[in-house]
Amino acid sequence: MKWLYVALAVSLLAAAWLYSGRYRAYAQLRALRETEARYRQLLALSPDAVIVHAEGKVRFANLAAANLLGCASEAALSGRTMHDFVPAEFREVLDAPPTVTSDAKTRRVRGQLRSGSGRLVDVELTASPCFYLDRPAIVVLARDITQQIRYERDLHALALVDELTGLANRRGFAFFAEAELARARREQRNPVVVFADIDLLKQINDAHGHAAGDVAIKLVAQAFKGILRESDIVARWGGDEFVALIGEGGEAAAAHVSARLGGAIAALRPPGVAYAVRVSVGVSSLDPTLPLAEAIERADAELYKTKGARNSGETRS
Repeated sequence: MKWLYVALAVSLLAAAWLYSGRYRAYAQLRALRETEARYRQLLALSPDAVIVHAEGKVRFANLAAANLLGCASEAALSGRTMHDFVPAEFREVLDAPPTVTSDAKTRRVRGQLRSGSGRLVDVELTASPCFYLDRPAIVVLARDITQQIRYERDLHALALVDELTGLANRRGFAFFAEAELARARREQRNPVVVFADIDLLKQINDAHGHAAGDVAIKLVAQAFKGILRESDIVARWGGDEFVALIGEGGEAAAAHVSARLGGAIAALRPPGVAYAVRVSVGVSSLDPTLPLAEAIERADAELYKTKGARNSGETRS
């Protein structure tokens, strides 16, 4: 009888232990499901597009991802390949091995996604390895940065473009000219700098007003744009001064520009303008190994020699 009680006690303890284990497992499973539900809700409400993919296939996407990619619903993305939406040049971020470790790195790049209509959207892509349904996967966050890119481009343009003429400003000229000089060094070319200023602009302002002076400045800018090639760089250096970098053709091309500039200005002058717009021009060959500022200074000096010779000739006549 004693052994019967012992066996019964052992059975009760085993049953209690088994029930306790199952209860703990059930509680853990319920907590896990609640946590998963909360994460899904957070992801669903995220303003950023969230896409989980494994082996190149979309396993989960939130509403923001569907909206960004022009799909009717999140379900419409399920099972699709990510290559349908990511252009080839930005797929590196997707190709990270989906290995979740303590030192796993998050990848972040600026790129583009292709919507269902084929429209390209500027985005910031962030990819991290994760587990999804107990399988290694990659979670990709995509943030639409179209407005940010436009804002940055506007700021860039404002920093490099002269507002009155639409030409590059001094900063813009230095930026674009350095790239051209690097090409000239590789191709062993010697570009030429053309420096020009408007004669008697102050007198035009005094006699006809500053609006007339602005017209004269814009006339010279238009003339430069009309006679230079797309590969040449021209800028308003400041005030009544202009500078151009002619990449090919050497001094012969620069002399051609100098000879045509006056006629181009005259041809563009609007009817009824009571004053003539003339420019003085200086030219300097540029050794690509030397600083750009040195060539501009030499061209400026040549300009003043030309201006001095012209004024001397006009005084004698």
